Amino acid sequence: MRNRTRYMAQKSLKVLLFVSLLVIIFIYAMFQGGFVSWFLFYSFLPFALYGFLLLIYPLSRLKVERNINKRQEHSLIVSITIKRTLPFPLLFLMIEDVLPTHLAHYYGENACKIMVYPLFRRELSIQYTLDDLPRGEHVFQEIRIQTSDFLGFVNREHSYKQEDVYLVYPKIVEIKPRRLTSTFESGELNSPFPVHQENTLMSGIREYQPGDQFSWVDWKATARKDVLISKEFESKQTSSLCVLVDGMTSEAFEERVVFGASMLSAYQKIGVDIEFITVDTESIKHFRRDSKSFYEIMHQLARIQPDDEAHFSYALMDPLFQLERAGLAIVVTSTLTNELCTALQQKFNPNVNVIVFLVKEAGVTLNEEEKMVERKLTSYRYRILTIYEKNFADALIEVSRR
Repeated sequence: MRNRTRYMAQKSLKVLLFVSLLVIIFIYAMFQGGFVSWFLFYSFLPFALYGFLLLIYPLSRLKVERNINKRQEHSLIVSITIKRTLPFPLLFLMIEDVLPTHLAHYYGENACKIMVYPLFRRELSIQYTLDDLPRGEHVFQEIRIQTSDFLGFVNREHSYKQEDVYLVYPKIVEIKPRRLTSTFESGELNSPFPVHQENTLMSGIREYQPGDQFSWVDWKATARKDVLISKEFESKQTSSLCVLVDGMTSEAFEERVVFGASMLSAYQKIGVDIEFITVDTESIKHFRRDSKSFYEIMHQLARIQPDDEAHFSYALMDPLFQLERAGLAIVVTSTLTNELCTALQQKFNPNVNVIVFLVKEAGVTLNEEEKMVERKLTSYRYRILTIYEKNFADALIEVSRR
């Protein structure tokens, strides 16, 4: 409000100065007389007339539209179209798409300012591109237009409210489904969580593979071919898996969100039943694996922001936070503390296999306290894996090696 009042005061002062200058020139011509003085007055008169017309020009009646088009996953093209009915000659228009505060800091205050020279044109459009958009929910709310007269005495400005929301999902690091399938189905991982097959109908036979149950062996076919043969079934694989993502701690926050989203995408591809939980400052959100929930989780991962005043371990110890029974729990965080150790013990019973992925920024290693907590958790048969973004794709293979 104060800035608006200051702007109006400055505008009124400039108009007053402009009118005063016109009056002074007229008085000078009247008293001085002669060709030069009247030539000066009549030369200034068109500028004065243009300034007056610009002052009453209905700038607020311009029709301004913004269109956002996705060019790539983290890049967009923004088009702004301006239409008007009155072909008043505008010398220039400074068009600014007012960015959200976080994007203005990221790209700079003048990233979306463009000057055009419309003159008598009734319709014009501009385009600008934003590359490498950061993860998040970006709300574009305002388009600001400025213009002025020849001498800069009359300045006009108007803001047009138009809200457009553009959501940028976290980056996904591809983990090949085949790698996951071999890890969890062929027995390479030592029973990380229970996998059940509902063998309803035998569909064929194949050679025995590591991890096949002994009861699946077809002894008649084995005797005929002199090699172990297993039965194949029309089966439905179900599993009990819980993925818990720390959405509070600021350390390696973006890396942690990327890893959580990548895990979710990988499990969805192989059809593993999963409970995905984000623990952030707004609330604790539970999602089950299905097509609708996948996008709900990605939307949540796009929106969450860190908060160092909140504590992941305290949120876990909240009695209102309840977990469904799981064979395997994957905890994604970036710091190890004694409070987290206590929280994990309280939240998970001893029969649950718990893997803690400790996501770190490049070049950052565990401090002495974290090493001590790591040894303590290992003694409780928890598996702790320190992981960096460069080896996210091999994270689950790394689990199978331990």
